Amino acid sequence: MNTGLILSNTVAAAAAVCISQLFATAADAQSRDKYADTPRMPAANSTPSTLSINGFDDRVMVPLGGERAELFDAIGILNGGTQYCTATFVVFQGYSFEDPLLLTGRHCVEGIPRNQMSFETVTVNMNGQLTHFTSRIDSVYFSSDPNDNDGIAILTMRTQPPPSIRPAIAVLDGDFNSVSTVSVAGYASDIREQGLVAHVNCRLIGSNDDLSTSFCDVASGMSGAPVISGISGGQLFIRGIIRGTMRDIQRNVVFTTMSVITTRALSATGFLGP
Repeated sequence: MNTGLILSNTVAAAAAVCISQLFATAADAQSRDKYADTPRMPAANSTPSTLSINGFDDRVMVPLGGERAELFDAIGILNGGTQYCTATFVVFQGYSFEDPLLLTGRHCVEGIPRNQMSFETVTVNMNGQLTHFTSRIDSVYFSSDPNDNDGIAILTMRTQPPPSIRPAIAVLDGDFNSVSTVSVAGYASDIREQGLVAHVNCRLIGSNDDLSTSFCDVASGMSGAPVISGISGGQLFIRGIIRGTMRDIQRNVVFTTMSVITTRALSATGFLGP
């Protein structure tokens, strides 16, 4: 991976974008809701898709430096063999673990040797210089249930991130039915060279205990990316991860599916022990 190219392009392309614009108000997105009459769930014959964008691409570049350093530096790239996903440095609300933890999707790690995995992210220090953090992966935990292929995965890192990278707060059993919009951020394969992208205040359209669907604009590479429900105290609060995308051919609509972070899902990974 040509990290230098990615980071330098990110600075050039995103310098003019400020964090207040990224997280303005949910009303901004709702006022131009382009899917008001779209069904709430994909049809049974929907097929997987590598790009989930309906109409206009609402993704924006996430800038480096400034307030971004407190919010988005926890989101990075999980390299694994010939593929990559997005992963997030997290702490779980209500738990205290000594190891630095990463949250991503099970399908991002299953079948990949641990020694081929690494996590990397970037921040800008007080002098405006790029600081690159990378770590090998120490342990990988995910559900052994073959029917839970789209669940979450927990990874421990060999190297502790610097204090400047503040972990996101993973909220267990968050009720997606209590919110109408969320935001997502990750490293999309179609514009990876430009760095981290986000779709802010994208519309939720359906939810149950373990799965939520939305019209968030995503692409491959954003699998495992955090579903952001809020910001407080300079930290992101996340309720789920990007699971995948499904194209409803009959209605010509692409849905983004999300795995909800639940106590059951965390327990299923085996990370908490027997």
